[in-house]
Amino acid sequence: MSVVAWHLVARLSGRAVRTPPVLALLALTTACGPGGLPFGPGRLELARTVADFGTLALGDATSEELVLRNVGGADVTVLSMDVFDVEGTGFSLDGALPLVPGHDTAILPVRYAPTVAGYHLAELTLVTDEADENVHIVELIGVAGTPTAQVWPLVMDYGPVPTGGTATQLVTLVNDSVIDVQVGAAAIDGAGFALAVQVPFLLGAGATEDFPVVYTAADPHEAMATLTFALGGGATVAPVTLRANACTTGEPARYDTDDDGFSSCATDCDDTRADVHPGGTEVCDGVDQDCDARVDEGTRCADDDGDGVTEDGGDCNDGAAAVFPGASERSGNGIDDDCDGVVDQGTADTDGDGYAEAGGDCAPSNAAIYPGAAEIEDGVDNDCDGTVDEGTEASDDDDDGHAEDAGDCDDTDSSVFPGAQERANGVDDDCDGRLDEGTNAGDDDDDGWSENGGDCDDRDDDVHPGAEERAGNGVDDDCDGSEA
Repeated sequence: MSVVAWHLVARLSGRAVRTPPVLALLALTTACGPGGLPFGPGRLELARTVADFGTLALGDATSEELVLRNVGGADVTVLSMDVFDVEGTGFSLDGALPLVPGHDTAILPVRYAPTVAGYHLAELTLVTDEADENVHIVELIGVAGTPTAQVWPLVMDYGPVPTGGTATQLVTLVNDSVIDVQVGAAAIDGAGFALAVQVPFLLGAGATEDFPVVYTAADPHEAMATLTFALGGGATVAPVTLRANACTTGEPARYDTDDDGFSSCATDCDDTRADVHPGGTEVCDGVDQDCDARVDEGTRCADDDGDGVTEDGGDCNDGAAAVFPGASERSGNGIDDDCDGVVDQGTADTDGDGYAEAGGDCAPSNAAIYPGAAEIEDGVDNDCDGTVDEGTEASDDDDDGHAEDAGDCDDTDSSVFPGAQERANGVDDDCDGRLDEGTNAGDDDDDGWSENGGDCDDRDDDVHPGAEERAGNGVDDDCDGSEA
């Protein structure tokens, strides 16, 4: 039996291969150098007995080079190479049976191209023409998988962002596969949003990374965009929806910053205060708690009926505009109209004079005093017109400073009173009982003639028209223009 045939039989039988001494001697005697001298037996050593191909994506392929080193003098020929799949498939040899010269090396390429995901293990068996230990085994290890990645959250709502302001949220990428994933690119199709990370980058198998996405508000209007990642190795990831200032379409909780159940973009007029919202309870603090555009209504400090007076100001019924301090008390309505604590005060005719206090009776307990009563000289406003004793001699009716009792001879004419200037008007202006004295119309010397009547000397009662002319007195006694 030849050496090669013996090795094959041993391999197939599963027995350890040991070259019989006779065959080894035969092989040694054939390995001679020039002049028939032997170089010594060839002996093959492998640089490694385990070749780990690492993790590979399905559809990809890689190769590992096994170094065969001949540490003996004679050449070693690899007679056979077999790959036995222990778990899974995907390993193959990439070269011909090599010859390893003495004291030299040879390279044996091995290819890994998995078609099924999972852990793969195989044994590469090399049978050589070595005299001893001519079977060499190398374990081949590899892992194959489909690259996948997840992104979270799928919707990122930044809530209300003021113009010129910025807000940042984190998007999370999860590599949930057994192989690395290359993130080749990231794109955002809307204005204002930016991913704060440099691409490309490698996301390791099973790794989780957070990346900030920044929004800068150019205006207060709703902003929408989509963030997409381009991944290598066939990995896919869902698009992420980005939005800000999205009152109508956003997450309600994002726009209810004070957690009172009402958002600022709906009906909450102050989203920084939980006590301010539609239906809130108004308190007296100058704030519109119930968002109805009215302040403090229904509280004691508000003028709810618009009569100019609040409850704190004394309004005893702030739901009735006709009721307030100082209002006219109305008869028989059962209401304290003027808020003085008395209902229907002054609306009854208590003295029986036909007038109630609310009707103008200025003395509701005195039947002689009422509107239209005769004014008498008693120092009382008998007719309730606000003037005392008018029309009586005790009253200065013409406001000239003198009543009739004080000598005013005409209390209807303010120019006639004691001490007034006498005028030529046929009236006793100064109330002294004489008319027009001191004027040309008056008969000052009581001779029956005034100056206007022809008296040429109204100081001498002997001188007047028709008087007897007296001789030798040098006077025109009869006022005829002659002294004779």
